[in-house]
Amino acid sequence: MTVTIGVIGSGNFGRQLIKAFHETGLCRIKGIAARTPSKHRDMTEKYGAVITDNYTELLRDNSIDAISVCGPLELQAAMVEEALAAGKHVLMEKPLAATMDDALRIKAAADASDKLAMVGFIERFNPALLRIKALLRQDHLGKVFRLSIKRGSRLSERTPWMWEVGMYVHILGHNIDILRWFLDDEVEHVYSESDGFMRPNRKETDNICCMLRFRNGAIAVMEDSWTLSPKMPMEENDCRLDLIGEKGNLSTNMLSQMTSLCCEDKGWFYPSVLRWPGGLDEDGGVVSYALKDECAYFLRAVRDRKLPPLSSVGSALENLRVAMACRKSSEEGRRVHMSEIEGAGHV
Repeated sequence: MTVTIGVIGSGNFGRQLIKAFHETGLCRIKGIAARTPSKHRDMTEKYGAVITDNYTELLRDNSIDAISVCGPLELQAAMVEEALAAGKHVLMEKPLAATMDDALRIKAAADASDKLAMVGFIERFNPALLRIKALLRQDHLGKVFRLSIKRGSRLSERTPWMWEVGMYVHILGHNIDILRWFLDDEVEHVYSESDGFMRPNRKETDNICCMLRFRNGAIAVMEDSWTLSPKMPMEENDCRLDLIGEKGNLSTNMLSQMTSLCCEDKGWFYPSVLRWPGGLDEDGGVVSYALKDECAYFLRAVRDRKLPPLSSVGSALENLRVAMACRKSSEEGRRVHMSEIEGAGHV
């Protein structure tokens, strides 16, 4: 079965998604919704897709099985609700929503539908992180009690919606999802500090430090920055992860994919892959193409409903709750317990 898909959104990431879906060989891209169809005629030639400026045309097309939602974040809740109501399977992008109200709308729509609803947390397809998850299952580290994750990127004139949504909602979700996924556990309380150092007049947060305590006792630290040198290549962005457990410790670079592990049974070893390429530019190769892998998983899950969404709406909602707790902690200068945040009980 070849899945017929429609894609809402044709910005930079939307174009990457369209390319990734095409390269899976598992679907036909029937339609693409774009604000200015005239600028995207090349995609009709490349993929044979119809370009429209009205996404509801894709929802009314009975030949389309699934919808990929990659439109403006403030419209994501409405688009997902409409797509599920139209009987389409849906892949949506993280963050789930900018507000808890919109996140709960999406959760309600997903619960009411018998169609697949999956959230695109691409780090779950990062080869280095998949390898670490396997190593944790193999118990090389024993019980993990200390984790740190660091995600730094360049200072840049980001698109307005990214600054409007802010770092807590836009970027922290990646780290929270990785930590919850690795530990198979939920956050109990958080403490956070943040500030805007490079644009203080705009009151925009550009650096965050958070500490998370999990129910099983593990402590995690998250550091996020949007203020590395603008001259720094993406390959040199600071994205590291460290885990310490009862049997050993592990470190990895989430971009270069270099992983080292030291544990009781093996001593030092390097269970890693070389590189995580992908995107529109193929200069780095496409050996481990995480976005393509994410799209392929979604399409396989559409065909085989026994496959669960690798990152569910409920899990994405919990990531957003933790991010909201971290922001509340920073704003109020105190530790925040997860029971204080709306939306509990939806994992």
